[in-house]
Amino acid sequence: MTTSRTTIVIATRNRCDGLLRTLQHLDDGAPGSPVVVVDNGSADGTAQRVSARFPRVRVLRLHRNLGASARNLGVRAARTPYVAFSDDDSWWAPGALARVEAAFDAHPRLGLVTGRTLVGEQERPDPINHLLADSPLGRDPDLPGPSVLGFLCCAAVVRREAHLGVGGIHPLLFFLGEERLLAWDLAAAGWSCCYLDTAVAHHHPSPRRGGAHARRVLELRNDLLTAWLRKPVRDGVAATAALARRALGDRAARTALGEAVRRLPAAARGRSALPHRVLRHVELVEGAA
Repeated sequence: MTTSRTTIVIATRNRCDGLLRTLQHLDDGAPGSPVVVVDNGSADGTAQRVSARFPRVRVLRLHRNLGASARNLGVRAARTPYVAFSDDDSWWAPGALARVEAAFDAHPRLGLVTGRTLVGEQERPDPINHLLADSPLGRDPDLPGPSVLGFLCCAAVVRREAHLGVGGIHPLLFFLGEERLLAWDLAAAGWSCCYLDTAVAHHHPSPRRGGAHARRVLELRNDLLTAWLRKPVRDGVAATAALARRALGDRAARTALGEAVRRLPAAARGRSALPHRVLRHVELVEGAA
């Protein structure tokens, strides 16, 4: 019988060997936590291999790749008040989830906690740790750490009620940058997000990752789509013009612009402008960056 009030959700696709290593680390470091693996249309036998080796893990097998939003299915399947995300190449350190549970219990408006990420065998601090710790939003007296409007999903824990209440991870972005939009949506709904450096996640990046060019295309595309989804129209127009100028001499920007334009009708349908108070915080964070 589990004593943990946090379910760990992992979305994965065709990286079963790394996933099995991650599940072993979670078995060792968070043995009481339920685990849900969302198999994003893998073709490498992920579902069968996970079920055979880790029978306590619940596997949701999808027939197509939903990208980052597949995590939403794991959150819906959870039966605990809190949900921690791991990637198939990351896991939580012993004691981390208990610390996050205590933070949620003590701070009822807290919707998401992002922890400290250590990278690789050398356990190098991820550069994002410093940015989160020095957030320009400061620290509210009723929160356990600095307020933030961004995070790494592999080092984040959400209050299930808050995640489902805002619709979870937006499917339009598919992959890369989805964390920022979720943080904005939580803030718009009145939830807070904060950094807690005592909650540690280990990230050993998989060698099976997209190349730098492909990731840059996704980053530029999703920056533009995010602007249209949540910022004032004038900001969407300005971001489009800026990317168009960059596209004149930059192949990645040119590809990103084409992909974004094809998705703009969907962005318009899903548009919901941020409240002024949240927009001010977004501008503070982006100005500091």
